[in-house]
Amino acid sequence: MATYVRGSGRHTAERVRPVPGSDAEARLERLASAGEGGWRRLEDPPGDGEGSGSGPDGVQRPARSASKAAWVAYTDAQDPGDHRSMTKDQLIEAYGGED
Repeated sequence: MATYVRGSGRHTAERVRPVPGSDAEARLERLASAGEGGWRRLEDPPGDGEGSGSGPDGVQRPARSASKAAWVAYTDAQDPGDHRSMTKDQLIEAYGGED
């Protein structure tokens, strides 16, 4: 499942998680692929099934033991931007929530 986000830079004006296979998903995929209207596609972070809790969009939070890449993907889904420069510990501290 993917989330489609419309905005500029770090500003998010709209976030949509359409039903897979729906007309809305097809329309948003076309817009994101063409780069029209400020739409882009965010893949849900890879999960290992051990995440506890979820973010504001219901995206499953990775386990503390998950890879840094999983944490970056989760963090980018919660707060669109580039979080690769943060350490895994910083990502967990800022976006990990409570266990």
